[in-house]
Amino acid sequence: MIFVGVGSNIPARGYSSPKTTIEAAIKAFDAFGIAIIKVSKFYMTSPVPSSNQPWFVNCVVHVSTKLN
Repeated sequence: MIFVGVGSNIPARGYSSPKTTIEAAIKAFDAFGIAIIKVSKFYMTSPVPSSNQPWFVNCVVHVSTKLN
């Protein structure tokens, strides 16, 4: 079993939010030979250590691959 934690608190250029950035990253997995089995719900976490940064949007992706 392979699980990948994915998170962002700032949108990448061309994306409207951290969540849309993460969704685009997950869609790109297939181009690298990584198949998506399941994606958890998205959840928010505060930055650590505590700061004035925006909160993070996170999820966990269950994947499968033949890569080493």
